Amino acid sequence: MAKGGLRRSARESAEAVWRHRNSTRPRNRASLKGVMFALGILSCCAAPVFAEDFDGFIIGVLEGDTIQVMNGSEVLVFRLDGVDAPEIGQPYGTDAYAFTVSLALGKKAHVVTKAAQAWGIQAAVISLASGLNLSHELLKAGLAWWDRINVPHNDSLWKLEREARTLRRGLWDDADPIPPWEWRKGF
Repeated sequence: MAKGGLRRSARESAEAVWRHRNSTRPRNRASLKGVMFALGILSCCAAPVFAEDFDGFIIGVLEGDTIQVMNGSEVLVFRLDGVDAPEIGQPYGTDAYAFTVSLALGKKAHVVTKAAQAWGIQAAVISLASGLNLSHELLKAGLAWWDRINVPHNDSLWKLEREARTLRRGLWDDADPIPPWEWRKGF
């Protein structure tokens, strides 16, 4: 298994994403606070472990912002760093999925891993051999939101989102697009 990566079959990866997308909030807030505290401590201590980069092949797209990369003989699941694309069942979700499939599926990619996110899927900056950054391309096409929580000071991401909004590309053509974090709550 690659350092910091998750080794999963395609089915396990899809189930992990499904569980995340369909999970409910824990009823015991005290235990949630304890878990979040422990995750915070672990992420501080384990940060150097996640700093890994490698070249691989994109062999699957689970959602617009979640992909599978083959690294040697391992299949690793990553969330695109800095963006949050619409869910599959939400407006523009299938557009984001189809866009990522058309742009990346079956192509060689350079992966720079970041810290694991709260639901256990590791974030990564994914660049294609052509030099295209997948997160940037989703934002340019208007098919994702800039992830202000996990990358709040990334000027290039907010500028790309602002440009797509101004030009009313993709989901920004909608009068009032619902962000995925609101959709997951049941808006």
